Amino acid sequence: MPTIETKYFGTVPCDEESFVDFPSGIPAFEDQRRFLRIERPAYHPLLFLQSAATPSLCFIAMAVLAAAPDYRLSVSPEDLAALDLPAGRQPRIGYYQRYPKPEATAPSPPGAPYGVAV
Repeated sequence: MPTIETKYFGTVPCDEESFVDFPSGIPAFEDQRRFLRIERPAYHPLLFLQSAATPSLCFIAMAVLAAAPDYRLSVSPEDLAALDLPAGRQPRIGYYQRYPKPEATAPSPPGAPYGVAV
């Protein structure tokens, strides 16, 4: 299994499905485009986004619905176009559960990893 070196977690085994790609980077970190999602049960519902390129760069993240269950996403028309999403239709945020087979998904309790549907 492939691994990634990190400052805070040491050597972490990973698979392709565990990476999150940001084609334009993250604001103020535009050169950082690929992150490994690291979940540790002791820190749930927090998760960590570890840069694939920079071992010392790791962001702490949390599913927005774990903090604000009624949150509704609002994406500008320009951002919808940049994401190749349909104009005039706002994405929905929902939970998903990862299973060994990528095609199998099911609802998950609050605080679980989330996905965006259009």
